[in-house]
Amino acid sequence: MLPPPRNSAWEWQLDASCRGQPSNTFFGTDEAPADEFEAAAKRICIHCPVILACREHAVRTREPHGVWGGLSPEERKQQRWLYS
Repeated sequence: MLPPPRNSAWEWQLDASCRGQPSNTFFGTDEAPADEFEAAAKRICIHCPVILACREHAVRTREPHGVWGGLSPEERKQQRWLYS
């Protein structure tokens, strides 16, 4: 379930370390192996001041692609029980 369409539900994104980064940094490309782009994305996420809000959003909305909150899609699946 997506959060309600209120600014307060999305404001955390303004402080994200990934803001302004190319999307392929977090979602990869067909040419790059998943483990390589995931490692690079996680190096950015680890220092992000909103990593927990990002992670919670991605797990709650069952985001199927990319690195969110320092977690890959498979890692997020393992954390769903925390946010249910």
